[in-house]
Order: sequence, then structure tokens, then C-alpha cells
Amino acid sequence: MTIYVNNGSMTSSVSPEWAFRVASAEPGRLPDHVTREQATAAMTSAELAADPNRLSDPAAAAPAEQLGVTVWHALTVPHGRMLERRHSCTSTSPTRRRHRRVGSHPAEAGMIIHTADWIGSTLTPESAYRPAAEPDSWRLTWLPGRALTPGQARAGMELDEILSDPNAVHDRVAQARVEAYADHLGILREHAVILLAKRMAARLRRDQTLCDTRTTACDGNHSEIRRSHH
Repeated sequence: MTIYVNNGSMTSSVSPEWAFRVASAEPGRLPDHVTREQATAAMTSAELAADPNRLSDPAAAAPAEQLGVTVWHALTVPHGRMLERRHSCTSTSPTRRRHRRVGSHPAEAGMIIHTADWIGSTLTPESAYRPAAEPDSWRLTWLPGRALTPGQARAGMELDEILSDPNAVHDRVAQARVEAYADHLGILREHAVILLAKRMAARLRRDQTLCDTRTTACDGNHSEIRRSHH
């Protein structure tokens, strides 16, 4: 990962986010009292959120501390923006259809589907299930090593749906619910955020690659059509 810096902006080799300095700002400072060092920390945080291989790195907390925000905020804000970019993609892949929300309004919550042995979601591909060999316990796909009660399995799915919703990133009520669900699971909120963000980042990159491939193929087909009419 590389952050490119010039006199007025910072860009990244792995994230479309960028930082900039406006002419009216004080020398060496950005709007909203963000220093150059904090801008660099923000770019580093965006790069960490875009890289599923580094989200479990203990250094992920350092940019958040420098920015004066929580790890939750530092990780979920970039992910909210990545989710928005993914939803703007014109791909009609099965993965995108699986993530589509119930109803027509983008702010509507996802719907959890619950059967006797399985809990799924219309918003996220994660699920909870009751293993045949362990009929008295449940497992989460994103927390497979932990035996859970039915209530904990449901809490894990609710938590994942909140973190999969770009509209919930700045919602304080949603943050409180994440805290409560993580506590019910017996893990720290930051641990849950990192585990799910790592899986989300991998899916987002995979979906973006598919979207780019489909767009390139579509452009190629249009070129062939144009040539055939000349």
C-alpha cells in the first residue's frame, strides 16, 4: 500500500479515498481542524479498511487514536463508503442480488430469515446454523470456532446486518446495539468489527472485480456492435 502526497492532496494505491488542502485553510492544516498528520492517519485507516489481510493487524488502532475516534468509527466509516460504491455498481451478479434489501427504499432494514436449524439474511451472506453433530449449539459463519446459544446466534446475525448497512455507520443507536450484541456474544465490539470488516473487505473487493470485469466486457461488446455498423 502506498499513499501519494503532493503539495495539496493525498491519494492511495488501494483506496479511492483522498485528502486535500483548501487554499483558505491555514498552512499545514485541513478544514475541521485536521492536521497533516491526522490526514495521513485517515488515509492509512482507509487503506487498512480496504485491505482484508491487514484488518487484524494491531496497528489498525493507531490511526484511530491519532484521529481521536474509536476503532469502530475508523473502520466502519470507510466500509460504509465502500458499501455505497458497491451498491452503485451496475453489476447484476448473484452476489449483489443476494445483498439486496427487502422493499424498494434503500434505508429499509434487512430481513433475517429464521428456521429451526438455520438463520440467514437478505442483507448479508453470513449465516448461523445448528451443526448436525451438535444439536444443542449454534455456529456463526463469521465466528465458527465458538459454540453459541440460539439467542447468541441471532445476536451475531443482527450485529452483522448493522455493520453491513452503510446508513448505520453514523447512527448512535446502531452503535449501541452493536455494543449490546457483541457483549451478548462475549466478545469486544472492536473484535466483532474487525472480524466482520475483514470478511466484508474480501467480498467487496471480489464484487468490485466482478463489476469491473462485467463493465469491461460490456464496453467491448458495444465496441463490436459499433464496428459492425460501420
